[in-house]
This record gives sequence, structure tokens and C-alpha cells, in this order.
Amino acid sequence: MGTQKMATYIAVRGLLLLCLLVFIIPAKALKCHSCLGTLKECKLKEVTCPGRNDTCGSSLMMVKSFPIKDDTVTKGCFSSKIPHRSISLSPSAIVKLTLEEKTCDTDLCNNETIQVSEAKENDLNCYSCISSGKDCNSETMSNLKCRGKQDKCLDIWVLGNLSKH
Repeated sequence: MGTQKMATYIAVRGLLLLCLLVFIIPAKALKCHSCLGTLKECKLKEVTCPGRNDTCGSSLMMVKSFPIKDDTVTKGCFSSKIPHRSISLSPSAIVKLTLEEKTCDTDLCNNETIQVSEAKENDLNCYSCISSGKDCNSETMSNLKCRGKQDKCLDIWVLGNLSKH
């Protein structure tokens, strides 16, 4: 066999081996804990992430509106890594909405329980008014102390009826 033919033969074998590795032998898929439920009732199960889901994640959404406290935990496979994210919104002194999210990229890394701690008051004060059918004015506005990382006041208007009918 000539030198040219030998080089071609080695190149073709190398290409076939590369195709075998890339297309036939599957890549190791990420495994994550998965659940959807409340903090108390979320039962973890192990799942293998499909397709391009290359990140495990956990999120906790909490709604507090005295006397109600509701939470939802979501764990599973995510399609992109996001840094630890924490969002907190307090439209009144008795209503608080919180979202905590964390991601990681190793097998079964999302096993921790996300906690939301009560943050201390900070130096920001915002005005708050939740009104049904009345205008928000200086008489109906209340001063609301912001807590923890809350660093912005937000103005939200909802027009229309929020009832089911």
C-alpha cells in the first residue's frame, strides 16, 4: 500500500471513529431531583434531563396575605443556568410575594430546600394603596417600610374587574 493510500485509509478510519463517538454513543445526560408541590409535601424523584436541558434548578414562590401563607416548590431540569435570583414584592403591609430561584449543573445538585427568611427593614419607604373602586390619594395611601433587598418602589395600576364573572 502506497503512502498516499495509507494516509487516506487512516483519515477515513479516524473519521468513522469520530462519527461513532459523536452520533452513536450518547452523551451522559444530567440527572436532577424533580418535584412540584408545597415545602412540606414536595416528594423528590430522580429524573434524567432530556435534550438541551443542561441545568438543575429549584424555585420557591411564596405568597403571604394574613392569615394565608401559600408556597409552591418546583424542582427539575432547566434549559439555561441563571444565577441565584431573589424577587420580593410587598404591595401592602400584610401582602408579600417572594420568588427564590437557584440553578446548578452537576448530577442531583438541586436537593437543598430553599428558604425565605424574614428580612429586616431597610431605609427605603414606599407609599402603598390597594383600593377597590376608590382612587388612591393622600388619604388612602399608607407608608410602607421596605425590607431586605427591596430597593425600588413600584407603581402598578390594574384596570377593570378582577372578579371571575
